[in-house]
Amino acid sequence: MLSTIACSLRVTSLAFVALAASNKVYALQHSTDGVANGSRHSFAVRYAFLNPSHKASNLGLQLSLIEKSVCHLEQHLTSGLSAIGLPPPWYFIYTDNSTDVSLRQLLAGSPDVDVVRRVNIVNLDTEPDDFQRMAPFTGLGLDPTNLASVRRTLADDALLPSEHGRLLLGTDIVFLRRPDEFLQRATHLLPHQALYMADGATWGGELYTMAGYTGPQCPGLVGDFIFLSPNTRVSASVLREKMLWYRDSVANGSPGTQPECLSCPGLHAIDQFGLMLALGEAVVPQGTAGGCSPLSLKLHQHVPSGLKVPGPLVQIAHGKLPLDGMTCSAFSGYERAAERHFMLLGIELATLAAAVLCVRHSCGFIFTMRAAPLPTKRFASVAM
Repeated sequence: MLSTIACSLRVTSLAFVALAASNKVYALQHSTDGVANGSRHSFAVRYAFLNPSHKASNLGLQLSLIEKSVCHLEQHLTSGLSAIGLPPPWYFIYTDNSTDVSLRQLLAGSPDVDVVRRVNIVNLDTEPDDFQRMAPFTGLGLDPTNLASVRRTLADDALLPSEHGRLLLGTDIVFLRRPDEFLQRATHLLPHQALYMADGATWGGELYTMAGYTGPQCPGLVGDFIFLSPNTRVSASVLREKMLWYRDSVANGSPGTQPECLSCPGLHAIDQFGLMLALGEAVVPQGTAGGCSPLSLKLHQHVPSGLKVPGPLVQIAHGKLPLDGMTCSAFSGYERAAERHFMLLGIELATLAAAVLCVRHSCGFIFTMRAAPLPTKRFASVAM
């Protein structure tokens, strides 16, 4: 009995595998022999859970944001994929030494095994090429937030599988409803093309472009929501080149963007501006000729900090939204999972204690039997 109880104790572990996928839609999924043990995968979703300031308060906030973002993604995007016969996405989440353990604990404490098994964690502090990628930016005076944004953007080229579709997300992206427009347009993308959320608020409703730049661009691009179809590669070297072009442009007196961004002090959003130029060059056809296209502003909304509630029809929102009233049941929180874990552990310990007491009483009962055997009829009734 004790061995049976011991075998019933749960052991939680993280397994990083990808789900099998069909060949229904090229842009959302694509298979390549020999990748990840020959498995076929749906598209990858990339998040970055980094805490360059090493502040405990930032750690808790970022953990809450990524948990809620993944939960709403599973509830709305994954259900939308299922409705059209496609498998769920798999995840790449970048961490650093400050955040890695917290994320692993969140996943280990979650009962949602199906979500957990689709997560790959990459600690950038242990990634051998990270230091070299970041070398040109360490002396630019970037604040921790912008430095982390540059870091994740440069890592994508090296760490994400370019033969698959990739959805590059910030932790402050929230899927509010099934993203029908995104799904419809993403399924019709050709190789070397991209979709992105555009900022229709910061520049007074206009889609910004980079001042003084004559090459192809993806106007209005928000760096926290970009979908790349298979084989769309934005190389780290080109990204560095475009980011440093923006640095030099601002240093030479350029307003940076047109219209001018009044909420972009210094080199704020250098990663986003470099990415919108590099992506415009990477897609086919280049730039506004059709290779990179914005999602509709009506259904996909950047919500500035002064505006707390997205529009009533918005399917995907970007911003620090108050999600207290927005229920999400697709991915249980760490606190709820921990409560369940300790409750079940308490039940198991109580069962184990009861078993031990039962064995003790049984031993005492047997000893009493040997000393003074009970009547056969009474023994039989107890045994039953």
